[in-house]
Amino acid sequence: MPKSIIISEPIEKMHRQGDLDGLCGIYSIVNCMSLLVPNRFDPADLFEKLVRSFGKNTASVVINGMHFHHMTALLKLTCKYMAKLDIAVHFRRAFYVEPDTLEEFWTPLKMHFADHGDGSVLIAVSGIMSHWSCIKKVHDDSFEMADGGIKNIDRTKTTIKKASTRRPIVLLPKQAVFINLC
Repeated sequence: MPKSIIISEPIEKMHRQGDLDGLCGIYSIVNCMSLLVPNRFDPADLFEKLVRSFGKNTASVVINGMHFHHMTALLKLTCKYMAKLDIAVHFRRAFYVEPDTLEEFWTPLKMHFADHGDGSVLIAVSGIMSHWSCIKKVHDDSFEMADGGIKNIDRTKTTIKKASTRRPIVLLPKQAVFINLC
């Protein structure tokens, strides 16, 4: 019979769901689709299809997270999934050339968002965290996130260069994705 473990000191940090797995990319895609085409698909079904697409590599992805090539494969699968529901979805890399300034990053995101609405931008961040997320709203001074963990990203805390104490969140332009309905 297993012995009870008695912890005499409080646990310093509780983990939120997602802190210990690398599935934020899948959640970000499901959240984008939920905002772009609300109530027109089953989010749990899409989530399952995306997770199962990794096959024998699922454990590695859950533990190590997703890179851009994983996200591209998942987005292609999502487009096929949505096409079966007569929903035409298109995606493309937002930047093929690294912008020089934060403004050169922010402006095209705002423009795409203005044209295509909530959930049409998917971003990757690093620095204080490595994370994929769906942008719910783009403002001049912040992003509102469709994310269980991050609610807002304040522009004054971001950079597209190297993280610093003042700007600890690195936005990764070449991993940003524009999504739209056709």
